[in-house]
Amino acid sequence: MKLKYFIFICLFVARIIGFAQLGAPDLRCLSVATNGDVTLTWINTPDPTNIFTGYEIYMSPVSTGSFSLVGTVSSNVLTTFTHAGAAGDVQAKYYYIQTVSGGTNISAPSETLRSIKLSLVNDPQGIALLNWNAVRLPLLPTSATTYSVMRQNPPSAYSEIKVLPQLKYNDTISECNIFYNYKILINDASGCVSQSSFVSGNFIHATNFHTIYLDSVSVNEDGTTTVGWPLPPLPNYPKYIVYQRPAGTQLELDTVYGYTNTAYAYMASTATVASENYEVTSVDKCGLPSGPSPGHRTIFLNKPQYNPCNKTTILTWTPYEKNHVPVKDYKVYVSVNSAAYTFLADVSSLTYLHQNLIPFASYKYLVRAVDATTGKTFSSSNRKTIVAYIPPTPSFVYIKSVSVNLLNTVDVTYAIDTTQPYTGIKVLKSVDNGLTYSYYKTLGVGTRSIQAFNDGEVSPTEKNYYYQLIVLDSCGNDGATSNQSKTIKLKVANNNESIYSNYLTWDDYTSWLGTVDSYNIYRAINGTFDAAPFVNVNSATKNYIDNVEDFVREQGKITYYVEAVEGLGNVHGYLDKATSNTADAYVEAQVFVPNAFFPKGENKVWLPATQYVEKTDYKVTVFSRWGQKVFETTSDTQGWDGQGVTDEVFVYLIEYKNARGEFIQLKGQVTLLR
Repeated sequence: MKLKYFIFICLFVARIIGFAQLGAPDLRCLSVATNGDVTLTWINTPDPTNIFTGYEIYMSPVSTGSFSLVGTVSSNVLTTFTHAGAAGDVQAKYYYIQTVSGGTNISAPSETLRSIKLSLVNDPQGIALLNWNAVRLPLLPTSATTYSVMRQNPPSAYSEIKVLPQLKYNDTISECNIFYNYKILINDASGCVSQSSFVSGNFIHATNFHTIYLDSVSVNEDGTTTVGWPLPPLPNYPKYIVYQRPAGTQLELDTVYGYTNTAYAYMASTATVASENYEVTSVDKCGLPSGPSPGHRTIFLNKPQYNPCNKTTILTWTPYEKNHVPVKDYKVYVSVNSAAYTFLADVSSLTYLHQNLIPFASYKYLVRAVDATTGKTFSSSNRKTIVAYIPPTPSFVYIKSVSVNLLNTVDVTYAIDTTQPYTGIKVLKSVDNGLTYSYYKTLGVGTRSIQAFNDGEVSPTEKNYYYQLIVLDSCGNDGATSNQSKTIKLKVANNNESIYSNYLTWDDYTSWLGTVDSYNIYRAINGTFDAAPFVNVNSATKNYIDNVEDFVREQGKITYYVEAVEGLGNVHGYLDKATSNTADAYVEAQVFVPNAFFPKGENKVWLPATQYVEKTDYKVTVFSRWGQKVFETTSDTQGWDGQGVTDEVFVYLIEYKNARGEFIQLKGQVTLLR
């Protein structure tokens, strides 16, 4: 019974083994040898039950054709197979592998891979045009995504010249005449490498294929022009030729030697006068020149148009012309009084208005172009300088005097430089001690160097008036400013307790370029001023007491004014005078009337004694007790002698006007005695 059971078990295991099947190996790489043989590399299929019989290698020249068996591998240890005579250098071949298990069981095919066939076109322009096929489309998940282009100049080793995902590459030949081998590699994560077939050729650098593109043409501070270009991608250009193209003709300027020398300063540039066009050509080590670069034309900044009236400058410039890259906009810079340049504005047009210039400052301008792609400035214009100036205007205006005339209006006399044009004189006026000035009027243009105007809108006995003049230049803008000058305010008072004393006080006169030397005091008796002052006081004195006792027979109104006298020191050489307002002192009129007289005694004439009485309106009338007029006179010097009347008491009426113009009547009695 046990024997039967054992035999059954053995037959069952043998039956399971007979039906077991190993999968296909993991085909990873195909490598083409120089002779065209193709080597396959795979990862073996695990065989834990030792049922592996062998691998069968199949190939087809086309993906849709029938595959034929090209070899077998009987060892599960081996992971490569070389298909000799595969002619993989002639045509790409398709391969897959199947596993044979248990002698007769065959697995499904592995992944199908295609050997890489590299083809070459030797372009006469000095380019190796390389094309190849993929190992698989899409690539295996374990495959790299990029191909390595390998190049060899025997006997040197291969070197990697490019890594890229594409199936083609154009290798630009930089040598004059050279032999190269090429192959393509792509790595697998397993460590194997698929290698293409080899191609070879003798390559001739037939022409300079690298066109130089200028990156900037800038005008320097000293007026020279610097031409710049980027470093070429390969060090095959030992020199460059710089050209200028005036009036459409190409003019060779100079040769720049050295691959890394990518700038040239042209010392004879006239870019400060007009825009200039520059080109550059690279010359390779074979002596072949490239075509000239697209021309770059310098920015020419025109002469700034300065407007002295509104203190602005208009800048205009020519466009920066560079054919291969557009200009985004322009940056404007300025250097004031030779200081460092400062940024003014970004400008999209070819003009800019610079405002609020400072008179007499120097302004140097610079314009730079901005690359539309990078946003960087790359080219500078020539520089242009202007000095901001103010329009021709009188160099000075000077108030010679501010005087109050006898009409108590103000006369302002001034001097002005008439060698330069102007449009008027602005008069400023102040009544708050010169703290705040306000516009009063504008005077017209005069032809004389000494001029004057009158201000009737004043009350000079009540307050001081300050004046300042500003010349208006040919643009109507403020120009030279005068000194500030003010009126003298005189005050006069009479003390009735000391009627013969008039008290004068005044403030100082300001301001002359010279000093105030002294003050003259003028006095008017009966309304008429003497031609000469009656007294002169020093400049420190601002008051005076006038004794008027000698004028009791005159009217009671006495008028004064003060005159300031300028001292030395005026830079214009003037010695001026300035008068104050007139001020009146009113001495109270007094009439002393005798109450009796003796025609035949000592007091033979009755005559009232008057002091400071207005003479033109004076009148004395004497009446009898019955109202009969017995005497009348309008003279304060004519008395009544009593002729034609007898002793009696009479009534008198005295009428007069005091210094203030007030009418006064005095009535009383006088006795005539014989």
